[in-house]
Amino acid sequence: GNLHTVLVRPADGAALSCGGGYGPVGDLRKLGQGQASGPAVRVPAPVAGLDGVVVREVAAGSMHTLLLGACGGVWSCGDGGSGRLGHGDTASLATPRRIGGLEQVRAVQVAAGYAHSLVLSAAGHVYSFGRGAHGRLGHGDEADQPRPVRVAALLHTRVCQLSAGGEHSLATDEAGALYAWGYGREGQLGLGAAAPEKQLVPARVPLPAGVRIRQASAGGTHSLAVAYDGALYSFGNGTLGTLGHGDEETRWSPTAVAALAGT
Repeated sequence: GNLHTVLVRPADGAALSCGGGYGPVGDLRKLGQGQASGPAVRVPAPVAGLDGVVVREVAAGSMHTLLLGACGGVWSCGDGGSGRLGHGDTASLATPRRIGGLEQVRAVQVAAGYAHSLVLSAAGHVYSFGRGAHGRLGHGDEADQPRPVRVAALLHTRVCQLSAGGEHSLATDEAGALYAWGYGREGQLGLGAAAPEKQLVPARVPLPAGVRIRQASAGGTHSLAVAYDGALYSFGNGTLGTLGHGDEETRWSPTAVAALAGT
């Protein structure tokens, strides 16, 4: 995440976390260890309140954490602003709580952005909640959603993988198509220079002929996508060489990283 790390211990499916914040007293709620504030936790320690839960995957956002159980349930903790925890309110939690609105959904992946969350179900459905500014939730508006809502624009698309960035979201489907929505002012949606600044519903990203994407990753103002042939594509803000093209230029469409050709 921003100032914290969450991990899973494979031997027993236990979740551990560390980090906190700057200064002698930081916000520890995102660690899920039952403490609201205090000095940074410098060594990974167990996440509380998960007795009997085998954790399969975790996602660390800017100020919150999502945890996916092997049972398909999703737990959340941290800053509840904008409803990013998915419990129907904006209350913050120092101990993970299972998201009730997903109890009938078998989740297989979770993704935590700056202030929004994404969940992928075994059926390939996408659910989003949290801050809706710039359309990052994909519901056609900019309203906050304190509870998980299925993304209707992907109703007939079987999504295989998703990623939540700073203010945008990415998803791939079983056919290798790439979808993007949210804030695109820096080119991070890959929809071209003429695309609107805000994409309120998922839009299919134009790809070079024959390219199929198997995994995408959304950063703050840039994005990465790995094709089935192993090629890496990047797009968005290129400041400080973020995109790997040997310059600092913005790329408005997915561009293959030449330095990794053949890798």
